[in-house]
Amino acid sequence: MADIVKESGLSSGAIYSHYASKADLLRQVMASALTDRFALFDPTAGSTPSTPEALLDRLLQGPSADRSQTSVLVQVWGEMSKDPELTAVADENLGHLRRLLTAALLPWAREADVGDDQIAAAKADEAAQSLITLSFGYAVRLALQPGTDGRDLKRALLSAARLL
Repeated sequence: MADIVKESGLSSGAIYSHYASKADLLRQVMASALTDRFALFDPTAGSTPSTPEALLDRLLQGPSADRSQTSVLVQVWGEMSKDPELTAVADENLGHLRRLLTAALLPWAREADVGDDQIAAAKADEAAQSLITLSFGYAVRLALQPGTDGRDLKRALLSAARLL
């Protein structure tokens, strides 16, 4: 909150007069920031890739790839882990992303497991969870190890996605 107050030039009272809580503020900020981001993974949009590697490549092009934003992401994640209301906001957004990625991966999973939709759905969901975890790890490495070569790390993670 101190960073938001500082950047906005407003008092914390002025900010809180617009939001019921820190969770409400974060929910609004995330909804605004993630709407366009989630659209990139919506399989009904028609241009969403369906392979783990292509989806991870798209995930890694977001805020986690911007070194100026990775430390903020990690700081927000840390705050979320300590506050049940913020954890609920994170759960909502991660659940939504997981469902989008799972739906996008379903054609790929069906191709690999022809004939068994239940196995394909489980494989797509497992891959979606892996992609989310890989993208979070990417952001954390860039934030906590500034000397990390982002391009090399991205290549390594894309290679890992090909193994799914």
